[in-house]
Amino acid sequence: MSSLPPRHLCIAGALCIAVGVGAVTEMIAELIEYHAFQKGHVGIVGMFIGYGILIGNASARRWALFFAGAGFVLCAAFGAGMAYYQWRGGGQVRDADRASTLVELILSGACCLYVLIALRRSGHSEWFATVQKDRAAANYLSCVVVAVTAVLQASERVTEW
Repeated sequence: MSSLPPRHLCIAGALCIAVGVGAVTEMIAELIEYHAFQKGHVGIVGMFIGYGILIGNASARRWALFFAGAGFVLCAAFGAGMAYYQWRGGGQVRDADRASTLVELILSGACCLYVLIALRRSGHSEWFATVQKDRAAANYLSCVVVAVTAVLQASERVTEW
């Protein structure tokens, strides 16, 4: 029987994979729209980090902690900057783009915080003690997350065009 990590690690791994797939779909959309890559997408490593979490790779855990910590700090900094801008009289959040940016910022910060908490739990250290030999469950979960994320990202892009 194939083994999955504890539920919180499954969710953390799935979030990392979703970030990576989102970065790939953004790159494909840029290539279609502009015929070139406009931005660098560091999020691609999320696919590999997320799969590493699912199979119990300790190195993937360390990288996920680093990127989730950096992401949370950046979300907090940008959120504070937006709040300061609003407080200094920069206008109301009436514009739909600024409101959606604020929602994305809050959700991104919450996901980063969840990954940090899930990976720092004391009960999950034994999962990363050895890399799992049976990877069927991790492969299946990864494929499902990739498919769902790709469909959601593509549908969002199509509605923008």
